Formats: sequence, C-alpha cells, structure tokens
Amino acid sequence: MGRTSLFLIIGFNLTFMFMGFRLATSASAAYQKYCDYLDIEQAGLAMESCANIAISHSLLDTARSNTIIMFTSQTLFNKTGSSFTLTQYPLYDPLSPSVQIGESLKVTGTYPLAGSSNYLSDTTFVRVTGNSFSQYVFYSVNEGGIQWLNNEICWGRYHTQDNLYVNGNPDFKGKVTTKKGLSLMSGTPQFEQGITKADISIPAHLDQLTNYGSTLAGGAYYQGVDTYVQFMDDGHVVVRAASVGTSPATVWGYTSATAGSVSDGAGGPSVPKYQVFNSAAALASSGVLLVQDAALHVKGELNGKITLGCIDSQTGGTKSQVWIDSSIAYASAVGVPSPPPSYQYPGNVSNSMLGIVATNTVTVSQNINH
Repeated sequence: MGRTSLFLIIGFNLTFMFMGFRLATSASAAYQKYCDYLDIEQAGLAMESCANIAISHSLLDTARSNTIIMFTSQTLFNKTGSSFTLTQYPLYDPLSPSVQIGESLKVTGTYPLAGSSNYLSDTTFVRVTGNSFSQYVFYSVNEGGIQWLNNEICWGRYHTQDNLYVNGNPDFKGKVTTKKGLSLMSGTPQFEQGITKADISIPAHLDQLTNYGSTLAGGAYYQGVDTYVQFMDDGHVVVRAASVGTSPATVWGYTSATAGSVSDGAGGPSVPKYQVFNSAAALASSGVLLVQDAALHVKGELNGKITLGCIDSQTGGTKSQVWIDSSIAYASAVGVPSPPPSYQYPGNVSNSMLGIVATNTVTVSQNINH
C-alpha cells in the first residue's frame, strides 16, 4: 500500500503541475490577447483622429501635392516613430487642386505598440460628401449688397460664397465661413464661434430631389397639376390638386365633399382633388413631395419632416413656382416644444423639419389671410 500511495501522490502532483502550467499559460495568452486588442483599438482610434485632421487640412490647403506626410515622429500622440500619410484619390489634379465632392482620401499610418518595438499599420479611406443645407441658418452665393449692422444677431451657422459685408457691430452666434473674406466697413463684429475662409459650394442641379420625389422611391409626385399642401397641427397633411391656373381661393375651398379628380397635365393618371394623409411620412415615405411643371402652394403647421420640391422639366421653364399662402410654422405637441433647437433655445427638442426647393421663385402671396 505504501508504494501504491506514493505513486498516487506523485501522479496527482504531476497532474496538478501540468494543469497549473496550462492554466498559467492560458491566462498569459489571454492577457496578451487583451493587450493586443487594446493596441489595435488605440491604433484604430489614432487613425480615425488622423483622418479627421487630415481631411480638415486638405480642404483648407489648395496648394498640396498628391501625397502629404501629415505627421511624423512625436508630433502626434507623443509616439516616437509614428507616421501618418494622406493620399488623394483620384490622383492630384493640378488644374483642380482642392478636394472634390465624391472623391476619396486615403490615410495610412504606422503606430508603435506600447512597451514593444513592434508597429501596427492601418489604412482608412474616407469619401468626401457635401454639406447639408440644414447646417446653416443663412447661406448665400451672392450677398447682393447685404450689410450686417448694429444690434443684428445671426443665431446659427452662416456661410457665403461672397464677401461678408459688415457695417456696424453685429453678433454672429454660430460658426461663420466666407469664400472671399470679411469686408469690414466699420464697427467691431462679434464672431463667437470664429470666422474662417472656405469654399463651400452647393449642387447646381436637382437630381437628388427628382430621384427621391419619384413614386418608385416612395415620394409623392404630382405632374402638370397645381398642388396645394396644408399641414395640420395634429400631424395630418391635406393635399389638394387643380388644373394649372385655377384660382387659389377656389382650390383652398376644396373639402372632402368636393370629391373628384383632375387630369394629370402630362397625360398620366388623374389626381384626386382632395386627399388626407395621416402624417408627412405617410404622404411621402422618401421625405420628398415633388411637383413638376406646375405651381406648389403651402401653408399650415408642420409636425414631421418633409421637403417640398417644385421643378420645371424644361430648361428655362417658368411654370414651377412656390407660393406661401399663409403662415408656416412647426406645430407644438406634447413633449415637443416649439420653436426647434437653436442657439436661443438649445434645450428644445423638435422632430420637425421643412425644406422648400424651387427651380424658380418662392413667393409670399398677397391678399390672403397670412
């Protein structure tokens, strides 16, 4: 029994030693994987930060070459040996050196690992997109002699492709950008979020509006009929339709009792004269109501998000005009204060947003109850 017991004890010891070794090895491997994971995460975050900085730099620097060494050595993240490079795709065009909408920027980087002589390399591609119109409280291509004077306040982002003309002491609460710079005639304007020069162009065509306004895309499409949109404060939307040139007073008088339809001016299916939709989303799931080759009239209190477009199919056409026939406002609802968030009311919450886009004019009607 003594020898057998000894063999058992030795066997158990060997087994536990082997298990302990395996557990220690597994724990060490898990810890190493954890460290590697942290290194990879840090490298990825470094690349994202570098991509943001590189894109900002490239948009402002119009004299750059195709490839730029953005950061080297300890100039970024205090990491000796780090290197980040920006490359523009398509390749640099000397006739158009600034970054173009739709092109890609490639950022490559080498990031040293903590406590190691090894490095991680990573690559990030970023596609340049245009600015959203909703970013700006005021956007203009030509100021047309506009001057900012004493006690005037701009409560949001401002951009002009022209000079910014100041003749007094206005206060700009949001970020200000201008393509041609500040033309200061007199005064001391306040730029609370700063002012910089930037070339921020807008699309010269309405292709996206046309695409989203099609019925195949979920838009509400009206062609060749004058279209009247009335937003109700309970969220419903009433749409009236009439032959081109019908008196607005007559069309606004349409009710559900005026059941009937009007012929599509383009020879398509007839359009109901009076329709009620439960919401703006029910009217146009794509978010766009599009009227083509006819007038668009609008009024009411919007509770939702929608863009109203009015375009001509022919270059130089004059049929597509927007008329604001009474007040337009965002409706106040329970838990949704009005007006929407702004610099005056940063704590407000609103789910409503209205866009009006026209080939021709947007006019406030006269002799109508505003």
